[in-house]
Amino acid sequence: MFPRRWAPYIAAILLTIFIIGWSRSGSSVTEVTWTPNACEVSPRTPLRIVAMGDSIAEGFGSSDNNGYRMVLYEHLKTDCGRRKVEFVGSQKTGTAPVTDHEGYSSSDIESVLSLCAGENMTSTLAKNPNVILLHVGTDNMSPLRSPDIVGPEDAPAKLGDLVDYIFSIAPNVVLVVAQIIWSPNFVWFENIDVYNAAIARMVRRKAEQGRKILTVDLSPIGEKGCIRNIDGTWQECADLNDDGFHPKDEGYRKVAGYWYEALFEATHKGWFKR
Repeated sequence: MFPRRWAPYIAAILLTIFIIGWSRSGSSVTEVTWTPNACEVSPRTPLRIVAMGDSIAEGFGSSDNNGYRMVLYEHLKTDCGRRKVEFVGSQKTGTAPVTDHEGYSSSDIESVLSLCAGENMTSTLAKNPNVILLHVGTDNMSPLRSPDIVGPEDAPAKLGDLVDYIFSIAPNVVLVVAQIIWSPNFVWFENIDVYNAAIARMVRRKAEQGRKILTVDLSPIGEKGCIRNIDGTWQECADLNDDGFHPKDEGYRKVAGYWYEALFEATHKGWFKR
């Protein structure tokens, strides 16, 4: 038994531990908890999801090439086993049932826009997708990009063009646009900060026009404390591969958690039948 005079100090220590523990667990949206089969996300509407954009949609850097798709699928099936979930797209990587997507490695925004206007997207639209998860723009952030690729200042306008085109061909789709994964690579991270801030403003404008559009901030995946050492080697990065751009499996698991929360929000906005 502690002396009674210690009680205020012990209480203060316990309160501090509680606050620290709460803030750590409460700060991460990837630690998704739910009651199995509570059907919080689109309980009455089958989900036909297009993972669209660059190598993040493709799943590059993950051990199974599924990226976030398999983890998101499992989240959604755990939430509501009776509700069908299908990933659709013209490209295939990874393992069933999440092989299909519209992710293209090393593609900047205009490249994805061109691909959307082609036959690939036509075949994908024939499957009537009702959700598009879009991560694109990392290649526009490169300080060594070719002159024909727009940079971080003009990239938000190009992304707006892509969003407008998506809604022109799929006006009723729920579109979730990512503020892209942060990179510790020099100069890149400054460009990404500029781009991501503009994405939030662009999405807000589109939402005010009545579009079913949300943004989700994936920049925490990059863990800004993960930087190169003075000799050029990497410090340990929990979420990213050694290239400083593509998530490891743990990083993709967190990405899936962010997408799941966005779909939860879309459901509670009334964008899916409940």
